[in-house]
Amino acid sequence: MDLLNLCKDSFHPFSIVEERAFKKFAGWIPGYKPPTRKTLSGSLLQECYIKTEQIIRSQVVKEVENICITTDLWTSGVTESYIALIGQYLTENLEFKTVLLGCCHFSGNHNSENIAFEISEIINQWGLQRKVNFAVTDNASNMVKAIKDVWNENI
Repeated sequence: MDLLNLCKDSFHPFSIVEERAFKKFAGWIPGYKPPTRKTLSGSLLQECYIKTEQIIRSQVVKEVENICITTDLWTSGVTESYIALIGQYLTENLEFKTVLLGCCHFSGNHNSENIAFEISEIINQWGLQRKVNFAVTDNASNMVKAIKDVWNENI
């Protein structure tokens, strides 16, 4: 896990484990066999993601009474679309926190029904259905309608 943190914190690519200098350095550590790039980017990264998500979810459950969301759709140059949902809230001690609730591939038309479905899925996964009190979008008509549809125009 420390090697994964090194890559994350210092912006090293996972391929660092394949570099001659790294292998030479690791050879000086008795009994240490570094993971392969595939292991580092696969199972170790997945394990780190799951642990981090569990920590964040437990914080959100414990701390959130009301939350504001920001959402947007983005289409890449190769026409792959993604939707992101970010939550912002104040803790009991008035500490401002931001959490990425979801960023996922968005297939299908960018109509309000599909957008509302994806937003609802993410909100439900986090158990925040009755805690959202404000939403920020790019003001596109499909996004505005989706937000109104999810919260029955009460937001």
